[in-house]
Amino acid sequence: MVNQQRDYLIDKDKYGNDFFGNEVFCGDEIYIYEEEFWLVDSLSGNEKTLLDLINAKKIRATNTNL
Repeated sequence: MVNQQRDYLIDKDKYGNDFFGNEVFCGDEIYIYEEEFWLVDSLSGNEKTLLDLINAKKIRATNTNL
């Protein structure tokens, strides 16, 4: 029962997997462009610069972004 509760809490806070397959949780900073998103902490400086150039939005992942 405890494992089921823990798994539920983890799944509840999970936003999804980004373009590269990284797990993203609510509260993580992400870039969003069209229907794709990227975890900011996993990106190189060049990747961040490119996403800024194409005007990707930089936001915090929340369940309301889904």
